[in-house]
Amino acid sequence: MARGGFFELLIEGSLVDLPCEPDVPCEPGLDCRSDRRSGVGSVPLEARVRALALETIETHGGTEHVDMDPRLVTCALLTVDPASLDAGQQVEYFTVCQRLTSWTQARQVRALAAFADQRPPLPAETPKRRHPETSRWAAAEVGAALGISRLAGERKLVQAQDLVDSLPGVLAAQETGELDQRHVSAVLDGLDTTPREVWPAVETFILPRTGSLTSKALEKYVRQSAEKLNPEPLAVRYERARTSRDVWFFPQPDGMAEIGARLPAADARRLYETIDAWARHAQKENDSSTGATPGGKPSRAVTEYRADIFLDLFDLALNAADKAGTEGMEGTAPHAGTARRGWRTGCGRHAPAQIAVTVPVLTLMGLNEMPATVDGYGPIPAHIARELAAKAKSWIRILTHPETGTILSIGRTGYTPPADLKRWIIHRDQTCTGIGCDKPARTCDIDHTVPYHRQTYTPDGTPLPLGKTADTNLGARCDYDHHLKDNPGTGWTVTQPTPGTFTHTSPTGRTYTKNPQPPPF
Repeated sequence: MARGGFFELLIEGSLVDLPCEPDVPCEPGLDCRSDRRSGVGSVPLEARVRALALETIETHGGTEHVDMDPRLVTCALLTVDPASLDAGQQVEYFTVCQRLTSWTQARQVRALAAFADQRPPLPAETPKRRHPETSRWAAAEVGAALGISRLAGERKLVQAQDLVDSLPGVLAAQETGELDQRHVSAVLDGLDTTPREVWPAVETFILPRTGSLTSKALEKYVRQSAEKLNPEPLAVRYERARTSRDVWFFPQPDGMAEIGARLPAADARRLYETIDAWARHAQKENDSSTGATPGGKPSRAVTEYRADIFLDLFDLALNAADKAGTEGMEGTAPHAGTARRGWRTGCGRHAPAQIAVTVPVLTLMGLNEMPATVDGYGPIPAHIARELAAKAKSWIRILTHPETGTILSIGRTGYTPPADLKRWIIHRDQTCTGIGCDKPARTCDIDHTVPYHRQTYTPDGTPLPLGKTADTNLGARCDYDHHLKDNPGTGWTVTQPTPGTFTHTSPTGRTYTKNPQPPPF
């Protein structure tokens, strides 16, 4: 965002018709500058906005800090009708709204932490595991005051104390509007199983990149960064976490329900990708409005196909077990979908999805215990990675350099990227390279940033060279972001200044940069 521009327009009076100059009394005997803090109702709001802006400029020595003053932001948002702005100013207006919201939430965090400090444990109270200096009864008042449950109030208190005590840089970034609540929550979630004494070191490591990542990507980055600094070996934590394996059921309205499972990451990822691959195959071979899964269930969107495939797998497995246990017994009927579509044969035709597991060479050789990384999840213990590399046919093993973490092999020819180059682009980008898009790269197009066939031009009409099929000119883009880039009518342009870094220019002239995902090692 062009910082200060929205408020510079206010100061110049081009957005609102200000009734007076900053140094000229708005009314006889009333000076906006001297009385701007007095709360005098007769001082026009527009004049107070201008006076606050000028004061902020004087304090900070320039306009770049103007839109960080919450008093000015609040007055300005009240003063200006967003419908009267042009598109560029409206972008800045709603961005400023979000920054003010972040500031308010950060101030609430500080208030909650201060409140917790004034509620020490009662004499007979068992200290809490985290923040033993705070009474567990303090959450009751937080819940009552905010209209939330006691447990939700306790979470707010704990998170507030965590931010104030262990993550002051993250809280400061929220206070200035650089991070919003989703990003702050992503940091906390990424640190959930990391010892608190490590948090300050992780914070120092991640802060330079927090503003350039989506909340989902940030949580993944925090988790990977925390893994490097966690003193407890991942293998030990993995064995402990395995004891929490579970399956659960949640009723939902309108005759629906949710079922979920907590599993080892490698197994869960393989199961999901296999269901997804079968679902997409079923959708492709049948009309999307009347199609059916291999089990015969009518379906439409790929999300429905996934759900139906999920049920088919269990139905067929149970049917096979029943048939084996009741062989020769009367009244045993085969599964209708199995009889109609031959699902067992289908399983043979469509092998389980292949998932990439990135393993440092020395880990694979057993010379160290550096974690491997499962595509779409994150770090897994070294011994699990070695088992997958040795036995599992449905896993793609990607070896990395033991020091740099870079891919050891790459190839480039023709328009269509060869398999190894495509795998490298997917591995490098991890998600769609569009701003704010977290769609997995493996489901995206491998797009030429500078078109391979279509001629492009500079603003003055000079033809530009056609694009090459190389990692410097390729990137993962979903259908939406691919169209957004390639259709001149959208007004968006995209460049790739360095491999994996994508700079997007919007129709309003703003630039947004998406940096490459950090390497897992």
